Amino acid sequence: KPDTEMTALLSPLKWVFWKVRLYKSDTINNNSQNSNKRIGEYRLVDIFEDDFDEFYNRCLDSHEWVGIIKDHDYMNWRYIQNPFKSYKIFYRKKSDTIVSMVVLRSEGITGKLVDFIWDKNQIDEPDHTIKFIKKYFKKNGLLKAACWTLIEELRMVLKKNGFFERTYFINLSKFSKFNDYDLFNDEITFAFVEGDSDVEYIS
Repeated sequence: KPDTEMTALLSPLKWVFWKVRLYKSDTINNNSQNSNKRIGEYRLVDIFEDDFDEFYNRCLDSHEWVGIIKDHDYMNWRYIQNPFKSYKIFYRKKSDTIVSMVVLRSEGITGKLVDFIWDKNQIDEPDHTIKFIKKYFKKNGLLKAACWTLIEELRMVLKKNGFFERTYFINLSKFSKFNDYDLFNDEITFAFVEGDSDVEYIS
């Protein structure tokens, strides 16, 4: 399966200016706190509850996902209670029924698609939510959108919406020769999350 990050340029000209340092990064509204709880069919989520479990179980019947069971307790622990990262979570609802869920965050000039679940019975998904994500990132001043996923169906829709496969760079890790195990004695200093090294991906 492909193992590369998918990237889209939201504002190609501004991105070029940023690369040559003609566009100041401090003008980018990375930490915008959008006051709108609703954006069209999308609603900002503050906490995962039982309605998420109903949605997730419904999606399991049509998807071939293998991995962690994402009930509302897991999702709250993973995204709401994470002490080190801030996420924006949206539901798309039709007739008060969840049809897609997306978790987003920003890092520098890049908006990241961290988690995404959709109902395959909705013929306009996942395309509809991908378009929403790009518009949301762009509206909040971000210049790129990125997603790392092994789901071929999602990768195809990302390509349809202007994403391309980014070249994979090998990362080198350095381990300290000192004994750092004492760091783990204080639970405030760390948080375990699902992911590949320091990269969040959709599986």
